[in-house]
Amino acid sequence: MVLGSEKGSLVAEVGVLAGESCSLAGELCSLSGEDFDAPAPLQKKRKVPDQFDEDNQDLTNKKPVLTEHDEKLKQIIDAAEDLPETIDLATLKKLILKFEKAITKNNQQRSKFQSEPLKFIDSEVDLDQSIKELMVFTAVPELYPKILELGALDSLLSLVIHENTDISVSAIDVLNTLIDEEVIEIEEEKNDTDSEDDEDSNANMVMKKKEGLKLFVNHLMKNNAVDLLIQNINRLNEFENPEDRQAVFNSLSIIESITAIDPTTTEKIINTKGLLKFFVERLKVKNFDSNKAYCVEILNILLNKRQNILFILEFGFMDIILKSLSKYIKKDPPTPDEVEFFENLFNTLCLVLQDPVGKLHFIKGEGIELMIICLKNKKMSRIRSLKALNFSMLYYSDSFEKNEAVQVEKNEDLRNITEKVAIYFLENFGLKTLFPIFLGKGQKTLRKEYEDIFVEAEDDGNFLLDISEIISFFLEHCISIISSLFRSLYFMESSATETSDLKKLKLKLKLKFYESRFEKFERLLNLITLYKLRLNFVEEQLKSKKSNGAEDIEEMHDDEGEYLKRLDSGLFILQKLCFIFGCIFDFDDEESVIRDSMKELLSQKDISVKYIMNILEEYKSNLDVSQSDIQLESDLIVKILLNLKNI
Repeated sequence: MVLGSEKGSLVAEVGVLAGESCSLAGELCSLSGEDFDAPAPLQKKRKVPDQFDEDNQDLTNKKPVLTEHDEKLKQIIDAAEDLPETIDLATLKKLILKFEKAITKNNQQRSKFQSEPLKFIDSEVDLDQSIKELMVFTAVPELYPKILELGALDSLLSLVIHENTDISVSAIDVLNTLIDEEVIEIEEEKNDTDSEDDEDSNANMVMKKKEGLKLFVNHLMKNNAVDLLIQNINRLNEFENPEDRQAVFNSLSIIESITAIDPTTTEKIINTKGLLKFFVERLKVKNFDSNKAYCVEILNILLNKRQNILFILEFGFMDIILKSLSKYIKKDPPTPDEVEFFENLFNTLCLVLQDPVGKLHFIKGEGIELMIICLKNKKMSRIRSLKALNFSMLYYSDSFEKNEAVQVEKNEDLRNITEKVAIYFLENFGLKTLFPIFLGKGQKTLRKEYEDIFVEAEDDGNFLLDISEIISFFLEHCISIISSLFRSLYFMESSATETSDLKKLKLKLKLKFYESRFEKFERLLNLITLYKLRLNFVEEQLKSKKSNGAEDIEEMHDDEGEYLKRLDSGLFILQKLCFIFGCIFDFDDEESVIRDSMKELLSQKDISVKYIMNILEEYKSNLDVSQSDIQLESDLIVKILLNLKNI
């Protein structure tokens, strides 16, 4: 119930206001903390772990030391017990009136006794109590419009920058709770257990509560709430004061809630004066802590638009994130929370690498070298470094507006930037670390070391992955990189005037499949067979659903929908494997002996050249050739198909 937690927070707050080291307050604070056994990227509403100085760590073992404010403590606890269990409009108005009177009284006494703090401290305690009483409004989000109408949100927002940071901390705590989406989630969970008769009315109530939250968020954004939060953060001492640290965390939580309730706010938020500077400076802090982790979580949310990515790169963000990741070259993150932070760092890097400017900063910041070193050291970072390398070599031209693409073409440094990343990888001996992964080496170690702790964050939610799925993703990133390397070399060769160096690099890549008695080529054939079987199984299921008149039969008869289903079920990787096969079989006349040896190996497998050609033809037919890069890829596949016809 709200009242129980209310008493604890009020007691703790008065202890702070009176300047006392009240062990009861510290004990209540520690009891309210939550432990998280498993990491969860983009996790909502965690409590900041207590991080008291060593001198204060035995605080909870001392007996309570109470001062002349004993009577005030008793009054506050009595007031908490008198809070109503249900909130109606009349009660709401009564609490808001009390709150406004407390603000007015505090302002008057502060103005009257500016140089005598002891004379207005009682009004501060009363104001703090009235702020905390507003916490009960979380039970009635449907009345949020009335709270706005009565001006309570404006008054609460003004207290964020109150001269007394303890008042500010309380105001932020209440604001954070008021716009917490979990208020709605709890109501929706209750609906799942309600009877059918109550379902419609409860659904209507949830809708009203969601509308109330949106009104709150709109009002906060119109009144520059994020700007006020950042101003306040800059005056807090989070590294020495636990209450200040919690206030910083709650401020970040408010920002996250705003973006969750209204995703269109991200652009305005990221342009808030001082926000990115705070994030950048926070990430520079050497040691890991909860607020540092939360900054990265919010960056993952804010970087959903290209202009936001470009904006943050201007702050030297690439160098900062690469430096943060370099910490994990030789050691793994030691705790589940730090694993979550580590995951989000890589997720943020991958978001930035979708942009050509991000790729350019990645090269200049020696990010490719760092990722290769991570692969060599065989720690947890090797799994995510492979994903980052994959993202750095993929094309994302379809995600940019036409005028932005023109700007990229005019910028000499950005032209062919994806191909430059691939060439840079080859020139830095990346193949040495890549092909052992392709061959499946080290999978037993990977399985043993990370079976229980690795988490993958997907766009549609968070879930714990099975270690076999992790290894599968690991391999598929590797396959995608090899495919991108071949494609980039062919693209550069077709547009370059001097191709001798490019031909050497292409030959170097092809020779990897010829060496050691064609072990890598045989591995390629085995993988094609594996993904072929997987795809055949899914296609049989689709046929069975059609013939049995499944409920989703209309969706099954939709060619595009069926194609997407097949892509998700292994066709996407199979296309890349067949593309690699086609690039390998692009022989010169002097390579006829190699070609014959590979044909002999092919004849021993349950794969035909015709099957591979069919996969590539289907892939080509689904390309959107309206984009120049995709047109080049289509032309390359035509060339590969012509070569395969002559085998």
